[in-house]
Amino acid sequence: MKNKKRNKGKHKSLRGLLVKGYLEKVSSKLFELIEDKLSELLKKQSGIYVLYKNNSIYYIGLAKSLRSRLKGHLEDRHKNKWNKFSLYIVKRIRYLRDIESLMLQLVRPKGNKIIGRFEKHGNLKPKIKKELNDLQRALNKAKE
Repeated sequence: MKNKKRNKGKHKSLRGLLVKGYLEKVSSKLFELIEDKLSELLKKQSGIYVLYKNNSIYYIGLAKSLRSRLKGHLEDRHKNKWNKFSLYIVKRIRYLRDIESLMLQLVRPKGNKIIGRFEKHGNLKPKIKKELNDLQRALNKAKE
């Protein structure tokens, strides 16, 4: 009996459809040293970024220009409150707010004043509550 070989390479990976590039836990000092090179790499790149104080997440944000936003945080109210950053290039700008909201809901960093929200029509809690109420009414009727 012959061993059947799998058709490798026939199935395309779904990875990389949302995140087109990333850089993780890089020193803010390195950002300042290689800002010109980063400007070239990040030219007009949008995405999500994370600011860290040591290894703890301090702030999460979204940006249409990652380089400009990071540079701004070296001088704004976040100055000296972070020393590392990560960034994730996302080409589909329409998804940025949802991604940011999801991350903020999960992590709740100290530096973010506003925690992201989702559209109300997507909230499943009222639907589950209605189902439970319907079930309770059916149980009550069955007892009668």
